[in-house]
Amino acid sequence: MIGKERAVCDYICSYRHKELTEVPQTCDLVEITTSHYYKICSVVLDKMYAELIPEKGIQLLYFLNRKGLFSHFMHEIHMQEKSLQESNVSGLEFGHFYFNCFNLMQRVAARDLDEDLIIEIGKKYLEFKEPKDAHDQYFVRCSYLSTKLFLLKVTKKDVETGKSIFKELIEIEKILKDSLNHTASYQLNKAFSVYYNHTVAEPEKVILYLDKNLEIIKANSTAYSKEDEVITKCRIAEMQYMKSSFSEAYRSYSEILNTNQDILTNDFYHHAKYAQLAIILDKSESANEIIANKFNPYIESKQENIGTMGCLLFAKLYLFDDPHNVANKYIQTAKKFISKSFYIQYEFEVRILENIYFILKKDLKIAESLLKKNLKFMNSKGLNLKNSEIIYVFVLLQFALKTENKKLNNKLQNKLNLLQKSYAAIYGKLLNKVLIQVKN
Repeated sequence: MIGKERAVCDYICSYRHKELTEVPQTCDLVEITTSHYYKICSVVLDKMYAELIPEKGIQLLYFLNRKGLFSHFMHEIHMQEKSLQESNVSGLEFGHFYFNCFNLMQRVAARDLDEDLIIEIGKKYLEFKEPKDAHDQYFVRCSYLSTKLFLLKVTKKDVETGKSIFKELIEIEKILKDSLNHTASYQLNKAFSVYYNHTVAEPEKVILYLDKNLEIIKANSTAYSKEDEVITKCRIAEMQYMKSSFSEAYRSYSEILNTNQDILTNDFYHHAKYAQLAIILDKSESANEIIANKFNPYIESKQENIGTMGCLLFAKLYLFDDPHNVANKYIQTAKKFISKSFYIQYEFEVRILENIYFILKKDLKIAESLLKKNLKFMNSKGLNLKNSEIIYVFVLLQFALKTENKKLNNKLQNKLNLLQKSYAAIYGKLLNKVLIQVKN
């Protein structure tokens, strides 16, 4: 690149680790008009695409999807769709295009999942698919239901919706019992796995349906990618973690993540689970290595989502050490990163970790003040002792602040024991540390 293209590109790249100036200010600095700036950005972006993914097409969609660049991903879908329409290609090519788009639209971040769009692309796929199968519609329907289940909350209305979806899945299972349509069966198993994970929390049954999908992948190797197999194995490892088989889950993750980094380069969710297992199993050196290698660049470049995830992991790791000042540095950094509209779980975790930090620091007045605010916040989100186990973390912290009570009652002791053996085992261990310190 030369001239203004080079100037704009260099200027934008110089802001890689900080917030870019407003467009009018940027235009003044590189001496161009706003319309010229947007045109140059479009040209530069195309050149970068050509450099990174020379084959473009579907491979570019996969690249943008893996990178979490949703607006770029959607723009490229529309551009490729328009190009196909203008080229007057065969229905088979359209079917292939919409099939890939349909699958990729279900792999985006939760905040970007669009039910209406998934339905729309699913209809286009069914319109152009060749050859057609009587059960193709169930592939699309189960995919949609899987997304719907994933997005359900803990409200009474959503719980009823989950039950209704489950009944529909049972009916579809009867229809597909002897079907040779492996894509429909694959999506049905996926939908069941989401139901048993997100709606009723039965990890053993999730593993059952994920194992069925591994069998389908093995039997139809040309129809599924290595990525499909690896992600399914990662989800099985996560369920091993959820059912408290911590050592088994750690071994599974070690094998999968260490041998498939080419596929999992942009995976952060499962790397975070792997790091948490290392902390739970007292493998602090391994945990530090996993977090530093995978998350440090995003913390340093202040990337909100992945940076927050990394800060929370470091905070959990360092809260087990004395002194805890390093942990607080990461807690405060996470607070700055958090976008409440994106992932409320981060907000919950920051509040818990900050409370634990001030108790361990023996700054009990601040800890007590925070605890009152945090319980009020949790209640404002509709969470209470009847519908959320995480509330018991705050209840146990509340007990820790009442130094006149030296012994947990049976109910709270049972809750603490369960936490230490559950998916939230890190918080169980931290709570145990808090209670021991308070007693001493």
